[in-house]
Amino acid sequence: GEVRGGAGSGKSDSQVCLNTSLLESRLDTALCERNAVYKHFRSTGEMAPPRIHRVSGGTFDAMRKVQLGRGASPSQARTPRVVREEKLLEIMQGSVEVQGETDTKGE
Repeated sequence: GEVRGGAGSGKSDSQVCLNTSLLESRLDTALCERNAVYKHFRSTGEMAPPRIHRVSGGTFDAMRKVQLGRGASPSQARTPRVVREEKLLEIMQGSVEVQGETDTKGE
């Protein structure tokens, strides 16, 4: 089934939260099926399940501007798969939209 939601979709925040939970579950299942190491760490409890957080529009553009500002060429300024740089992490965490009770800005 298709999962939709978010700003302008006509769905309430609670519907979006349910969809986010469904996506998290499907992502976890797919990762376990495709990656034996991931499956091992999930089965032993050494790794928590994935969490999906919706971020505000413009978040990734802001991250790109930081990368370009520190001297990265346009071809190097990509959306990171893993955020290690403190400034980029601050941008990402500060852009998490409230999703009912799933908002984790304070964590």
